[in-house]
Amino acid sequence: MNKHRLRQKINSSYQALSGSERLKAEKKIYEYLFQWDGWKQADTIAVTVSLKNEINTGPIIETGWQQGKRICVPKIDPEQRGMEFYEIQNFGELERSIGQIYEPKKSVCALVPPEQLDLILVPGLVFNKEGYRIGFGGGYYDRFLNRADFSTAALIHTFQLQEHIPVEAHDVPVQTLISSDGLLHVG
Repeated sequence: MNKHRLRQKINSSYQALSGSERLKAEKKIYEYLFQWDGWKQADTIAVTVSLKNEINTGPIIETGWQQGKRICVPKIDPEQRGMEFYEIQNFGELERSIGQIYEPKKSVCALVPPEQLDLILVPGLVFNKEGYRIGFGGGYYDRFLNRADFSTAALIHTFQLQEHIPVEAHDVPVQTLISSDGLLHVG
């Protein structure tokens, strides 16, 4: 199955998920994430502000702040096809940008160099057991993940894990997949 068809399949599965099923699964995912040594040992965590067909990252961001962690959110540069992370200290430091994505306001947020990031929670729609992913089509994360040495994880619903997905030479796998079934260390 090609990337486009896999994206459609997963988006359909998201839409078929009831609100209570989604909340129950996300609660288990949060429990596994916050108990995981990768989270506990990380001081600076990079995470996107979720969209509707993603695990809700709001509670993750809030828990990070409560635990005294630095929370960093990506800002993309479509012209340079690049991405940087900025520390946010409250949700008021975000603004809507391209595709209705929430990004940090560069005027009030501090740029965080890649080498200061301890853990990146990588978004995606489809994953395989080797940690490879199909994202949203921009390639921003694959380019960024080659820039420094940090831990990577993805938060997924079990239906997002597929046996076979197309993998390209530039794709960078995540090291840990976290679902409502637990942790799968792949890297």
